[in-house]
Amino acid sequence: MPPPTLPADAPHALAEFVDGKRDHVTLSSGRLSWLPTPSAVRLVTRPPQTTFALDRPGFVRVHVKWGPASARLMAHVNGDGDLELDASGVPGFLGLREPIGRWVHDLNSHMRATGRRLEPAEALGDKLVLRTTPR
Repeated sequence: MPPPTLPADAPHALAEFVDGKRDHVTLSSGRLSWLPTPSAVRLVTRPPQTTFALDRPGFVRVHVKWGPASARLMAHVNGDGDLELDASGVPGFLGLREPIGRWVHDLNSHMRATGRRLEPAEALGDKLVLRTTPR
């Protein structure tokens, strides 16, 4: 199972993490130019402002704002080491729920196929920390 696709300009450390070449990655909040911009807002926005915050132990709130539009997601890792992402806070007109769900599914499948599992997500200040361990 190949790793899920990332944008070409995604951080090198994130690509290595997804590929299984490193066991941790830290993503900082801020303007993340590598995140795709929905076509519904592409012409009226600049790179999205993204924040990560711990909601409760193991649950991280992700807020992505593209100018006038925004999406709120809740991420956590289940007992099997799979990423679970609640995308109910993503407005339907953005057309992102299905691609997000597919990407998470592909990531979990790739992790299982390569014998890795995610550890509970952490938010340290305004940073998101992801780690893997062998299954």
